[in-house]
Amino acid sequence: MLLLLPALSGAAPAPAGHTFATYPVGSADPAVLLETVRAAAGPEAHVSYDDRQQRLLVLAEPERQTRIAELVRVAAPAPLNVRIEVRMAGRQRGQEQAFGLGGDVGVVRSPGLRHTTIRVEPRVQQETVSQDSVVQQVLVVASGREASLQVGEEVPDLEWLLDYGVRQGLLGQRAGWQTTGAFLVVQPWVLENGLVRLRILPELRGVSAGHPHQVRFAAAATEVVVPDGQPYALAGLRAIHEVLDRFLIGQVTRSGESALDITVTPRVMAP
Repeated sequence: MLLLLPALSGAAPAPAGHTFATYPVGSADPAVLLETVRAAAGPEAHVSYDDRQQRLLVLAEPERQTRIAELVRVAAPAPLNVRIEVRMAGRQRGQEQAFGLGGDVGVVRSPGLRHTTIRVEPRVQQETVSQDSVVQQVLVVASGREASLQVGEEVPDLEWLLDYGVRQGLLGQRAGWQTTGAFLVVQPWVLENGLVRLRILPELRGVSAGHPHQVRFAAAATEVVVPDGQPYALAGLRAIHEVLDRFLIGQVTRSGESALDITVTPRVMAP
């Protein structure tokens, strides 16, 4: 797509003879493609990456644009689809107690006095209750795009996460926040040699003052490289960043504990 760059109020005019074009990244690595296009565009051109639309923005001379278009056509083919199989295994452990009274009644006689003594033996029965559940779902997303995986409707460490968001400038205030869910944003890239790179980004969604909000903890984003078709347990990410740990950690109460193990398996789909 080749367009003349419109003049914007308050912006510097485009260099004479330069045109503006956008190029989809496709299945290419955005960082690598960005540097490659910058080298081809020359020092007078301006090249940037639009993360939201997954495209390159290029302001360059027309002949350079022609060269870049051919380069992108070869280096950034249409993205492959990745099937991400998600397995969530939940575990709950708790204690149940039953109280009762048992015993016998005896009559004890004393000289000149008759009275009844009741001997009561308390009985306490305690049992450990276990409950396991497995939920599976499938996400299909193009290479370089993203999909959201809901971790849970309740966040055990919500207060800590809200305080962290305020300290990092992600939240203007924390008062009145009502959580509606904790999510992990998963973004796959198909690499060579049968490998898939996964970018994991925690996201908190909620309602504040009647308006929906979502906060992405970009500082906690991490990437792993997984062979095509091999399961990867997200529990291994807990030690990488404290925010990820707060999203993936289990919940402990006086009556028991619960935990959630998430495993993702990326599978590259045939074109």
